Parts: sequence; structure tokens; C-alpha cells
Amino acid sequence: MYHYPVPGSATGTAAATKGILMSGIINTIVSLLVAVFVTGGVSNIAQETPREAVNEFFTGLTEGDPQVYELYMDNSYINLLANSGMSDEDASRMHSALFEDFQWEITDSAERENIAVCKVTLTNSDFSRVLESYEKDSHDYVMDNLYEDKVTDKDQLAAACLDIYLDCLEAAADKDESVESEIFIPLESDGFSGWRVIPDDTIMKAAAGGLVLPAEK
Repeated sequence: MYHYPVPGSATGTAAATKGILMSGIINTIVSLLVAVFVTGGVSNIAQETPREAVNEFFTGLTEGDPQVYELYMDNSYINLLANSGMSDEDASRMHSALFEDFQWEITDSAERENIAVCKVTLTNSDFSRVLESYEKDSHDYVMDNLYEDKVTDKDQLAAACLDIYLDCLEAAADKDESVESEIFIPLESDGFSGWRVIPDDTIMKAAAGGLVLPAEK
């Protein structure tokens, strides 16, 4: 909910236009951030500058940092990575597929007192059709094995469906198709411990290459 369309190329006083844009974004998110603070949605990870905080967040995400997972557990995407109930091998497959080609670049940032925003370009493999592929492949699997133990036994079926889902993720990662998104990431500072990223599912969906979670459909 913190993301806005990227405006067209500026002409004339480009520097002034850029300053007005970033200032306007900050003014818009201030009221939204207050609600986040009240609900306790801000993590305890803090850095000296907003840019450092963004880099630390995405580095922790791509490296599977348990602290990042724990502090952002209320995020649907991070919750999927941290609480999937998978074996270590399967969890590694998912993480590798999702973040093998993930890149980010901070292109702009602005601060006002204890509020900041970073404009970030995210690039990843295109995972937007993974759920659609999974639903088709899992349906075909069930129909092909309708009267077999591998379908009637819930544990076997769950294991097979997980394997199908991971296959779909890896297939998307192997394709030469990528997606790029420009997003605005809000941050907060308490004035003492440093800057903290406030992620939401929109940020994570962009980071995950447009991956649609089952609950979204």
C-alpha cells in the first residue's frame, strides 16, 4: 500500500521536480506509518542510514537470515519461507529458486526527521504464473493417480504436491524471463538505534518476481 506509479520523465527543472516528488511521497506515507507503529509492525533490525537498512533487509532475505525471518514473520511471503514445514532440502530448493537471480538497486532516497523512503528497482525471474502451473500439474497428478495410495494417503499426496510446486518454481527460475519493478520502501528511525525497513506483501511480491500466493487467488 506504500507504492505509487513511477511518473514520466521530467523536463525543465528536473532536480526540483524530483525533490517535490520525493517530498510528496514522504508526506503521503507519514500517516500510514503511524498506523504501522501502533500495531507493532516495525522490526528491531536497525542501520545507520535508510540505504543501509534496505541493503541489510534484502541481503538477509536472499541469504535466508533467521533473524530477518523471525522479525518479519507477519509478512505472508516470509512466513511461507520460514514456516513451510518443509525438510531442509526442500526449503533450500524453494529459497534457491526464488532468490538465485534476485537483484536490487536503490536509485533514490529521502529523509524527514524520523521518516524516510527509498526508491528501489527490483529484478527477479518471472514467477507470476507459478501458481497457475502448479494448479494444473497437481490436478493432472491427482487424476492420473486417482485410485493409488499416493493420492488417497494424505501424507503421500502432500509430499507429491510440494514436489510439484517446487518443480514449478524451479522451471520458472530456469526460464530466460525476468520482471522488473520500481517500488518505494518506507523506513522509520527511533532517533537512537537507527533506521528500520517496514515491509509489506506488495514489496515482497515484487521481490519474489510477482509470485502469487494461494491465499491471494
